Amino acid sequence: MGWLSEPTGEPWFTGEGEEKTEPWFFGQPIGGIPRYTAAEFAAVVVRFTGSIPWRVRLGNMQPLDTHDTGRFATNAAPGTIPLAVGLSMTMPGVPVVFAGDEFGATGGDGEASRTPIPWGPRPRRRPPSA
Repeated sequence: MGWLSEPTGEPWFTGEGEEKTEPWFFGQPIGGIPRYTAAEFAAVVVRFTGSIPWRVRLGNMQPLDTHDTGRFATNAAPGTIPLAVGLSMTMPGVPVVFAGDEFGATGGDGEASRTPIPWGPRPRRRPPSA
């Protein structure tokens, strides 16, 4: 999230009903989602995974978000979702799609991200006019 996010400052509500605008990042009181460049992201991945045996890395989950985080789509920079999904699917480990991400679910924090999958009918899109 730190590399591909661009928080909008859109208000969201905590589990206690308090309105916030700062992006929620694992509940850390550090000013929201940390920002990284692509080079910093790559260096962090190498540093973090360097001591993990390869066989273990192959079994690690590669989620973009979980029930413990805000939804990635909520704070994703424009155009970055395909890149993020591509990384998740090609980095060593098990790609994980958290329930609702495939529908474009959003949520500002971990509690708001635990919403159920929208199983109901969705409005049909009209084909573009000729």
